[in-house]
Amino acid sequence: MKIKLHIGAHKTATTHIQKVLEINRALLLKEKVNLTLRSDSQRKFYKSLLSCIDEKKKNNISGMLEEKPKEGLWLISDEDISGTSYQLKLFPHIYPTLQKRLSCIKNTFPNDTIEVYFSIRSYENYYRSTYLEVVRNKGYMPFLDYYNKEQYKNNSWVKVIEQIVSVIPESQISLWRYEDFSQLFPIILNKFTETNLADRMIQKYPLQTVTRPSLSSTALKILSGMDKLDNRRLEQERIKKIMEEYPLNRDNPPYIAFNENIRKKFQNQYNQDILYIKSKFPLISFLEI
Repeated sequence: MKIKLHIGAHKTATTHIQKVLEINRALLLKEKVNLTLRSDSQRKFYKSLLSCIDEKKKNNISGMLEEKPKEGLWLISDEDISGTSYQLKLFPHIYPTLQKRLSCIKNTFPNDTIEVYFSIRSYENYYRSTYLEVVRNKGYMPFLDYYNKEQYKNNSWVKVIEQIVSVIPESQISLWRYEDFSQLFPIILNKFTETNLADRMIQKYPLQTVTRPSLSSTALKILSGMDKLDNRRLEQERIKKIMEEYPLNRDNPPYIAFNENIRKKFQNQYNQDILYIKSKFPLISFLEI
């Protein structure tokens, strides 16, 4: 069987891709394309993966095995397979346990062909977006409590790709820049599903649909002046309400985390890292406009 893993990165339209796949699940099933998505309620695959990398749980892989379809193509789309946004606050490097996670999957399905689909994003926007996602899920914290310059200084997409290549052959990896996503989306869908149904699938969930709106600078400022609730569910409900009252628009612009000079430095690093990835891993399918 061929297993295709769409594993991130976070904040690179992963949820939008999953929504398109979900709304077209029946159509894809007719083509013998089976889905395991982050939105699936039980998330047996993901929970089993966490057990697999947890030595105390003795590599419990039953959930991954239970999810495997009997025939056809198996598509798995879940950015948390790579790790979480909050790991950026806790550890050096982006997705520090990715190699271990992919190894668990490969060892669970040794006789299957595994492909990986992954998107990268400019560093300044990736850090800003993941910060806002952490606030949405865990409650307000100042940006500098999340972003540690010294800890982040060695972060690189190159190291993330090196982790993937250490487990999955280059020729079985597809990579693209998030900045090109809107133009590449039909190509990504067709390549991922091995169909020519992209246009038909997108019609059911247009690219213009706002799948997961971000916090505006106004909403973030309001949250910064409020005491954090101890109850996580109530805190998330309050954040959702404030986001609805102060959505991203002309009056409530996006939050800007870095000044122009820092943004330029990050952009230069991003451009250099892309060139290096292409040079070092020439067999990776780097999708471009």
